[in-house]
Formats: sequence, structure tokens, C-alpha cells
Amino acid sequence: MSLAVSLAALVAPLIALDKSMWRDEGATMFSVHLPWSELWQQSHVVDRVLLFYYSVIHAWIAVSGSIEWVRLLSVMAFGFTVYLSGRIGDRLGGVWCAAVGAVAVGANPLLINSAVQARPYALATLGATAAAYCLFRWRDDGGTRWTWLFAAACIATMLFQFFILMAPLAVLAAVAVTTPRPRQRQWRQLLAPTAVVVLVAVGYLALVAGQQSQVAWITRQSPVEAVLEVSGLAVIGHHLVYAVVVTLSALIGLAVAGLRWASGRRLEPRLVADLFICLAWMVAPPVALEVFSLHKPTFVDRYVTASVVGMGLVLGILASDALRGVTFGPRRAGWAKVVGGLLAALLFFESHVSASAVEENFRGVAVYVASHLTSGVVALPDHSLTEGVGYYWPSSRGAIPLWPQLRNQIYIEGLDLQESRATFAAAPRDVWVVQDQSVRVERRFLAELSRHGYVVVGRHRVVAHEIVEIIHFHR
Repeated sequence: MSLAVSLAALVAPLIALDKSMWRDEGATMFSVHLPWSELWQQSHVVDRVLLFYYSVIHAWIAVSGSIEWVRLLSVMAFGFTVYLSGRIGDRLGGVWCAAVGAVAVGANPLLINSAVQARPYALATLGATAAAYCLFRWRDDGGTRWTWLFAAACIATMLFQFFILMAPLAVLAAVAVTTPRPRQRQWRQLLAPTAVVVLVAVGYLALVAGQQSQVAWITRQSPVEAVLEVSGLAVIGHHLVYAVVVTLSALIGLAVAGLRWASGRRLEPRLVADLFICLAWMVAPPVALEVFSLHKPTFVDRYVTASVVGMGLVLGILASDALRGVTFGPRRAGWAKVVGGLLAALLFFESHVSASAVEENFRGVAVYVASHLTSGVVALPDHSLTEGVGYYWPSSRGAIPLWPQLRNQIYIEGLDLQESRATFAAAPRDVWVVQDQSVRVERRFLAELSRHGYVVVGRHRVVAHEIVEIIHFHR
């Protein structure tokens, strides 16, 4: 069952592998093509938190340097995450828990989005899910090897994305709280592995803490937004169909459980413990980020992708409990399969919509500029834009005629454009400026163009989730 659902979940991201990259992926493509020495030098000023991911992709592109190949690693991580979700669900509540949990995870818009990006979030989510799986195996079966595998998965998660480490740590805390007292002695097996994780995390945090600009772009949420994210919006996502299906499923499961409890049925301690653990997995990371955001804004939904798995398993546990003891005749079983299949198909169709959504359409930018530029140069303000637009530039047009760029600008989103008086004096009559507001000093460059006699003769916006504007200057 888990394997079938994970294979079905791979369809949408695989179809969307060739969609246009956006600026964060442009930063990835720029960084992973740097020589090792330059990549290390870059990490001293920016993206040190991504150095491990860039290093992995640096080796990965030995096969191919295409965006599709780089994204494929995220897609594979997503597929394994769905599979592990089903395996955990089967351990917690049987086949229904596995099926419902895996479908909820495999169709989740937030995870689907991470699966089709050349960024580390899908890999970090896989690491967190693997760590949780190791904890459940240790809790149920014992064995110190699972404790050390848990520690290794936690460290891998942290190296890919530090904030996502909160998910397996939340599971660890919840498992500790729910462990029966007679078995608490076996927790000594986890002391050394957990200590290693903590020590590595402290050392890693000391290495990256100096680059606080990595989260400086995050804006503070309103109290209403924060409450909505913590209450489930962060992991359910913002796609209406998925949100409605998940919310209704949770309400029905809770209603059935409430009715049975009201009729005198005692809840099984194991079920309550598992539900508590998965709720902690789902809720603790968003709550922790929102609380820390009261001091410094740090909440972004892609930092809590691993909590999606906890949400899926909560649904699976509720579903398996609601269906426990229910017998289906051949006719009702047939209808149940049809309804379940249609519901899964609806969710996976919705996942195709999620996977196909474009953040920034760099392909559209390259095609538009190439088709309209007859003379002059293109001003691409930063490394991400240069990498993204250059990737899609038609080979039939030769190299992009670029506005002169700085040679030693190591900030990925720093201004690359030369601004000397001689550069402006020697510039051609037509300049095409591409901007997406990622470089804060773009306005200075635009003002300098105006000061040197350039006037705006045309504007074009390439619309996606985020707008990229192309401004044609002439003098």
C-alpha cells in the first residue's frame, strides 16, 4: 500500500520537473556550479546554512547540470517520505492508517511544492521522517542501532535545514512523555545519541548564527495570521480542495471518536499515546517558530514541511480508529473502494495543480527579452537572475548581451551591475532592465540610468506567483 501511494504521488512532481525555475533555484544553480574553493569562499558571507546541500548537489550534477536533474533529487526524497509515512502509519494503526496517512502526505501542497524545487526542504523532510521512523522502531522493538540511526537522521536533517530539526525533536519529547514507567530504563540507550545531536546542533548554530541575513527578509505576521498557521494552515496548505478534504476528514474522525467515548468506550492507551506523538509532530514546530517570531520573525511555511507527516498520521490514526470494528459486506466494500479511490484521485489532481504552480517565470522573461531585443544590453541585477534568465536564453541568439557586471561580487543577491561614470557613458542607447525586487539597491541603478539621459519607453510584466518586470530604457 505505501509503495503504491508513493508511486502515485510521484506523478505530479515528475510531470512538473521542467517548469520555470525561480530566484532561489537560480541561487542554487549558480552556487553548485562554482568550483569548490569559490563555493567555500561564498559560504563565508552568505548561504552557509545551505553549504551542505550545495555540496551534495555539486556532486549530483556530475551526471547532468540541468534543472530537471537537480530537482529530481528533491522528487526522490519526497517519494521516500511518502513511503516512510505509510510504513509508520502501518505500525501505528494498520492498513487504513497507512493508506490515509500516505495519501494525505503525498497530496499535500506544501510538500509537493518542496518536491519540485532545487532547494533542500524535501531532503530535510525525508531526514526528519526517517528520524521519527527510527524512534518508533526503537520504542516498539528496542535495539541501540535505531537510536544511532535516529541521531544520524537528525544530523542530516539539521545540515539540510536547521529549523526542520524541530520535528524529530518534538517526536522524541512526545515519545519520552508517553513511555510507560516500567520501560523508562531503556531511555538510557538514547542518552548518548541525543547528546551527540545536541552537541552537533550547538556547534552548527555557532557556525551559522553570524549570517542572520538569511532570515532578515522574513516579515512579521499579524496575530490572526500566526493563529491560523499554528492551528493547521501551515501544514494543510492554502489550496482549497485539499484543505476542505483534510479538515472534513479530521472533523468526522473526531466526531466518531467522541461518540464512542460518550457511549462508554474507553480509549486505548496506545492509541492516545500515538495520537499525542503525532499531534506534537504536527503542532510543536510551527508553535516554536511563531513564539520565536515574537522576538525575531522566522516563520515561513517551508520551515515546517516535516510537520505535514505528523498531520497525515493524525488523520490516519483517526480514520483507523473510526473504522475499527466496522465490517463491510461485499457491496459496501466495493462502494468504499470507489469512494476512496475517487477521493484519492481528487487529491492527486489537486497535487498536480500545486506542482505546476510557477513562482517566477524566468523562462518567460528570457523568451520575451530575446524576441524584443534588437540592440542594446540586458541588465540582470544579481546572480540569481543572471543564472535563471541565462539558463533559458535561446541558444540561437548567442550569448546574452549583458550590462557590465562586477567580477568579485560574492553576495548572491547583491547588485552585480557596474555603476561607474565610464560604464554609463559607454553604454548603448537601449537597456533592458529585469527586476524582481530581490535586490534592494535596484532603485539606485534605475535612478542613475535616468540621470544619464535614459527614459522609460516600455514596461512588461511576466506574471506568475511573483511578478518579474522588464523595463526598456532608451536614450
